[in-house]
Amino acid sequence: APPSPPPPPGTPFRVRIYPDRFPEEISWNLFAFDEEQSAYVARSEGALSASSGATEWNTDLGLGSYKWTIVDSYGDGLCCRFGNGRYEVSLDGRVIGAGAHFTDKRSILFTVARTAPPPHSPRPPPPPLRLR
Repeated sequence: APPSPPPPPGTPFRVRIYPDRFPEEISWNLFAFDEEQSAYVARSEGALSASSGATEWNTDLGLGSYKWTIVDSYGDGLCCRFGNGRYEVSLDGRVIGAGAHFTDKRSILFTVARTAPPPHSPRPPPPPLRLR
């Protein structure tokens, strides 16, 4: 039997959070979905540190469906009564979710899919022949 192909490389995933004045109220979860569409926690970050400032997490994700959820235990989001915080979530270098105004939680659903190869571009026609 031929050897099985190597697994595809992971897709870069980044979470960046700029907390308000109460970072200990902020946490987040990354849920992955199995073949039966049952969710399980793939990654979880508890309350942010009070002295953390901007915090960033980076990882690679495999193919599949995911849900990222940010939670504010007090229910006032990241902006603006107690500071100007915000969050930004990126997949493969593209921002897929960002914001600051929410109450107790905000979720982003996304899928990491196989990227299609670029379409085959036909060769341009040869230049016309010039007869002398």
